[in-house]
Amino acid sequence: DLQSHALDIHKYAREITNRYSSAKHLTQLQLQDFFHWLPANLLLRGDRVTMAHSLELRCPFLDPTIIDYAFTDLPDALKIRYGTSKWIVRKVAGELLPPAISRRKKWGFKVPVAQWFRGPLKQHLTDTLLSPTARNRGYFNHAEIERLVQEHLNGANHSKQLWYLYQLELWHQMFIDNTLTPTQKLDSSLP
Repeated sequence: DLQSHALDIHKYAREITNRYSSAKHLTQLQLQDFFHWLPANLLLRGDRVTMAHSLELRCPFLDPTIIDYAFTDLPDALKIRYGTSKWIVRKVAGELLPPAISRRKKWGFKVPVAQWFRGPLKQHLTDTLLSPTARNRGYFNHAEIERLVQEHLNGANHSKQLWYLYQLELWHQMFIDNTLTPTQKLDSSLP
């Protein structure tokens, strides 16, 4: 059952933490990623994206033997060298793959928020952030928000700042004003 499975995961986490309690600082940071960032973010997103397309995601570096080796025997100099992370993996990949692939930067799952704010969400973004209601909250300098919106619509990329402001305003409408419900559709033209 689900509860015993959750208890097994917590038991496993305690065992791993105890096993590596005297590990170096870098390994302690890796453990934090292993128990928090990976399952709650990367693996969850990867699973959702692949399952939505009937694909099975495999994570060969999460094999218990590799994890144990990485936390106990793999020297820090092979993990990070000269500011390059995953150094040993990149070194091996460099021998097997073309430089365009083995040396490229990390590339995550990107959502085209910048394009949405100039396209299908443009009207909703401006109606939401530039509304009298949002302006009267007094949380932010409204002239600065207007500037960010206008510059973004003219080609600058302020999508990250606008996304946070947009989400804050939607959250406020939902949980403080009670004028928006979680099931309300924002825009039918979204992809």
